[in-house]
Amino acid sequence: YRYFPLERKLEEFFLANGTRIEGSISYLYESPTGNHLWVGTLENGIYRLERNGRVSAHFHAGEDSSIKLPHPQINSIWSSSPNELWLGTGAGLVHVNLQELQRQLYTDQDGLPNNFINGVLPEGDSCLWVSTDNGLARFSIATKKVLNFSIEDGLTANEFNRNSYFKASNGRLYFGGLNGVNGFLPDERYRRSIVYESSCEKKPKWPIRLN
Repeated sequence: YRYFPLERKLEEFFLANGTRIEGSISYLYESPTGNHLWVGTLENGIYRLERNGRVSAHFHAGEDSSIKLPHPQINSIWSSSPNELWLGTGAGLVHVNLQELQRQLYTDQDGLPNNFINGVLPEGDSCLWVSTDNGLARFSIATKKVLNFSIEDGLTANEFNRNSYFKASNGRLYFGGLNGVNGFLPDERYRRSIVYESSCEKKPKWPIRLN
């Protein structure tokens, strides 16, 4: 469906003839150019849907996918340019290079607290905040370093929910979990901590909890 806020009207969006989207829709994301939508599903990967209702690409976990995903479930989509995607899946965080049709998978083997990714939010264009089933992570796009947070750092719970994350206009990030909402404004404390090497430096404590 499409909603027109000025007219306060909701209307069904029809796919072009011969176009099909199979699977339960889990997430919609408008491309940076605004020319198309990325449609994530719970069972069948991600589709690129053009404004005319035509599906122009479909990436999934099958062997016949031009970009094979590690898991069919897509929980989150984010992009900073037309040629890339960051996907939160049921088996890790995936970076997709659309120009070269390649993908890179990041899991707990790379430092993430858990492989089930519930949400992805950007901190500017340098880092991603990733909510999982076992904590929250700050992921550096440039260095791939990861800093993890848990209830020991002040989170209300380690397990987060799908479709429960939001970035406010002032840059404040919100993530909903099993025991309320955690809200914070990323600042210099986190930018310093993502590159710490010395064992004497301490990870900053979680600044704000909302229940």
